[in-house]
Amino acid sequence: LCSAGYFLHTLGFCQPCAIGTYQPSSGQTSCISCQSGTITLQTASTSSIQCVAICSSGFYRTTGGSCQACPIGTYQSSAEQTSCISCPSGTSTNQIGSTSIAQCVAICSAGFYLTTQGNCQICPVGTYQPSSGQTSCISCQSGTITLQTGSTSSSQCVAICSSGFFRNTNGNCQACPVGTYQTSTEQTSCISCPSGTTTNQVGSTSQTQCVGLCSAGYFLHTLGFCQPCAIGTYQPSSGQTSCISCQSGTITLQTASTSSIQCVGKIFVP
Repeated sequence: LCSAGYFLHTLGFCQPCAIGTYQPSSGQTSCISCQSGTITLQTASTSSIQCVAICSSGFYRTTGGSCQACPIGTYQSSAEQTSCISCPSGTSTNQIGSTSIAQCVAICSAGFYLTTQGNCQICPVGTYQPSSGQTSCISCQSGTITLQTGSTSSSQCVAICSSGFFRNTNGNCQACPVGTYQTSTEQTSCISCPSGTTTNQVGSTSQTQCVGLCSAGYFLHTLGFCQPCAIGTYQPSSGQTSCISCQSGTITLQTASTSSIQCVGKIFVP
């Protein structure tokens, strides 16, 4: 008479109930199958309560008998396994519970991120990534930017060069010099004013700030037109914003004077 957990084989001996079956009674000639989606963890099971959920692909059966998702870097394509399979060297999965080697993708190094297509993409300008194996890059704080792709640290985020400035070869923001302007941010050069025009100051942001280049004897008025040097002043150079006063006791005899030799002694009428 076969005990519970066993059944009488047709050859006359007691056979233990196979994995996935049980038998609570003695003297039986067959075992009872667990319900669909469940399984026993050992032979000779005697009760339906020994039928537990099958560990599906992407999971493994722990020594404690529970189903555990395969950790990142591993996968399991079959159900009811006791371990997961490691990804090939240099690759990893993006999430736990992976079911196929196809989910093992390249481990991206710092300064790169993993795209949804499974490729390593370099972090674009304005972002960085200090860690390997990431799926995105971190944006610099507002008003700052990285100067190159593939940055790996927030310390590489520097202040954005605003319009009117350019990024010099040392990586610093420098004001556009007189005679140039820059309308856009984060540029590596400034734009020269059209021929015969100039700006009044450094850091100009628009071509409208390029005004007529005043010739010798004139200066550029703040309203943007060329004003002749007044009596008592002169200007030997073009493109200036002011005139030079004659030495004390001397005066020019006409406007738009271009040289200090035009400053003569004052004439006193008795």
